[in-house]
Amino acid sequence: MPLQLIINWSEQLASLLETHGHMVDGIKIPTLTPPPSHNLKNKTILLHGLTAPYRIMQPDIPKLEELREWIALTKTPYLSVHLDAKISEDHEVLSNVEDIIEQICNNVIALKQATGLHIALENCVYYPWGKLPRQFSDPQFIGQVIQASGADFLLDIAHARVSAAHRQEEISQYLAKLPLDRVREIHISGPRLQAEGLRDQHNHMLEIDYQILQQVIPQAKQLQTITLEYGGTPPTTRNLDGSRVAIDRNNIHELAVQIEKLYAICQNH
Repeated sequence: MPLQLIINWSEQLASLLETHGHMVDGIKIPTLTPPPSHNLKNKTILLHGLTAPYRIMQPDIPKLEELREWIALTKTPYLSVHLDAKISEDHEVLSNVEDIIEQICNNVIALKQATGLHIALENCVYYPWGKLPRQFSDPQFIGQVIQASGADFLLDIAHARVSAAHRQEEISQYLAKLPLDRVREIHISGPRLQAEGLRDQHNHMLEIDYQILQQVIPQAKQLQTITLEYGGTPPTTRNLDGSRVAIDRNNIHELAVQIEKLYAICQNH
């Protein structure tokens, strides 16, 4: 059975549904974001993330009743959230790995019981100047969390590329240490090299991104879905100094090309 192809919802995607709709199995939208009014009959709708400032390290689930309503409305088959923490706000629980894993496991259980859905945890992007603790990008730690929590693994390849670069690790070796046997879904998009190093920008995919994806797929025995995280994102990105610069990541031509290439990949697996 071919892999399922999911695309970030955007107005550009809506414009392509007539010509490319047969290639797209469904859409991904942020949780608690109004679903599109377009006719998406027979399309899967995946809910991703919870409203800010929720993190898996926090036990309280925000807007739970609204979340349940969106789950019923979209019929999302599972819920994916980020495996993240912030040094400034979660500092007290970051000293003991066992305590961290126990807290994450308890919160996964609570989220699963509250929603009735299986949970997938996504690897986050690590920057030396960012708020994500380095250990949350460590493949061994990620594997321990996935194993202990019983959650599925949502592998974001762009996040992995960027994290590996800033950890000064070779990407193939970094990926090999992740729990690829537990991957249910893959997120894919194109990072870009900036003065400070590789950045996660949700840009269009380059050849290296397709190559890495095709290297990972055979190792991800439980993989069901590939999600393109291109489109539907702001037309600017933030520099380290806080300034914003324009970025073209909602280009309908680039979106069409990526859909066509990813469709072919999905059909061959």
